[in-house]
Amino acid sequence: MHARGLKINIVLNLLLILAAAMLLVDLVMVGSARRQLLRARLETGHSLLAAIEATLPEVLSDPALSGARLANGMGEASALCLTLVSDSGEDLFSQGSDCGRIGQLREEAGAALISGEPTSSLTGLTRGIIWPDRKNLLIARPYLQDNKVVGALAVDLDLEGIYQSLRGSQRIFLVYFAVNLLVFTLFGFYQLYRLVLKPVSRLVNTAEEFHDDEGFSFLPDKKNGEFNRLSHSLNKMLARIGRDRGRLRETISELEDANLMLRKTQLEMVRAEKLASVGRLSAGIAHEIGNPIGIVIGYLDLLKQKSIPAEQKKDFILRAEKEMNRVNTIIRQLLDFARQPADEPRHQISVHEIIGEVVDICRVQPMMSGIKLVFEGHAEEDRVVGSSGQLKQVFLNLLINAADAIKSGHGDPGGGRIAITTVTEAESEEGRGGVLRIRIADNGPGIDAGNLENIFDPFYSTKEPGKGTGLGLSICFTIIENLGGVIEAASSAKGTTIKVSLPSSGSSPKANGKDLENVR
Repeated sequence: MHARGLKINIVLNLLLILAAAMLLVDLVMVGSARRQLLRARLETGHSLLAAIEATLPEVLSDPALSGARLANGMGEASALCLTLVSDSGEDLFSQGSDCGRIGQLREEAGAALISGEPTSSLTGLTRGIIWPDRKNLLIARPYLQDNKVVGALAVDLDLEGIYQSLRGSQRIFLVYFAVNLLVFTLFGFYQLYRLVLKPVSRLVNTAEEFHDDEGFSFLPDKKNGEFNRLSHSLNKMLARIGRDRGRLRETISELEDANLMLRKTQLEMVRAEKLASVGRLSAGIAHEIGNPIGIVIGYLDLLKQKSIPAEQKKDFILRAEKEMNRVNTIIRQLLDFARQPADEPRHQISVHEIIGEVVDICRVQPMMSGIKLVFEGHAEEDRVVGSSGQLKQVFLNLLINAADAIKSGHGDPGGGRIAITTVTEAESEEGRGGVLRIRIADNGPGIDAGNLENIFDPFYSTKEPGKGTGLGLSICFTIIENLGGVIEAASSAKGTTIKVSLPSSGSSPKANGKDLENVR
């Protein structure tokens, strides 16, 4: 809340509090004054009845002589009507300027006759001070002769004069109310401003001058103990904030360094695992290219013979060239895979093309001997945003693991089978976006349920010592996760299935399924 708004709120609240307090005091005073005036009127009525009772014999004997004196007495007491009732309830005498309530007077007199004591009651309605109030006061008392009740006197007193007097005092009160409200509000605001608003405003102005890059402190207020303590507390808080900010900067710097080191370590692990895969592929390729090189050497030996016809020599040369092209293709594929950097920039790539290249590389490997590779690309949208080198490494690791699992579970790997399938699924009910799902299933011995939960952990391996680093699946998990995808594993006694899900970013022609088989 701004300082100006705070001042207005304080003034309004002071006005409301002071006004409520003075009005409550006025209500108490008006109520007290009303009770006192009613009591005075009651005493006046009783005095009037006592005086009339003393002169009543004269009034009854000669009404004409006593009527004027009786009227003067009633006028001085503001009595509207006077009545005398016999002990039998008969109306003996009535006089007054307004006897419209004679019936009520007689009832009041009857009550006095029955009780033998003076009675009084309020009746009628008129404009009061704040709300409507009673207009008339009825008073009755027994009339005694020789200590015997022979009748009752009743008088009707007008109360309008009481309310006029109170309303007059209220007008005076309203003048004092306005003056006192203004004076006490200004005085109270001045005191609050001096004791609270001014110190708060000074603290706010000081806080608005705060800058992170320079020293800052709240000046103590020597005149006000609480604000002095608040200033010291704020200074201590700023000191703690400064120390925490320094530690936070150091922590952020350490985290940035650790993150950079972690990133470097991750890239080195990816490169190391990639080199391990390249080394294993190289061993297989060395065996694979031995046959075509031997054939080329045989053709060269034949070409040395002079007795071979020219057309046959040409045929030998073409065959040797074909074998050398085969060797060149195998070596080029391996070099292309080895040269792709681990931190290659991301771009749109076709997963079908990458899987096809990986299958071609694995096709010539001795580890795939007797294993049937089946690739069925059913995905209509196979384009994803990623690194082709990283995805090649993922699929190569998965195929190598599948081949190792098949060979470890079959004495004769002739029945081995690895099936690769792709499909596209809508990510939402509206069909917006999509997910490319790749399944790599083998018919190996499967993975135990206890080991299945840990296969993506770093350095975890079910292979024999010296036959694996335990980083292959962990690196696959990291690469897929960094691409915004998910990799999962399911296994049973009939084999293991690896499921890879990647967000699709485009579409390409549906790949024709192809059955790749290498039986030796």
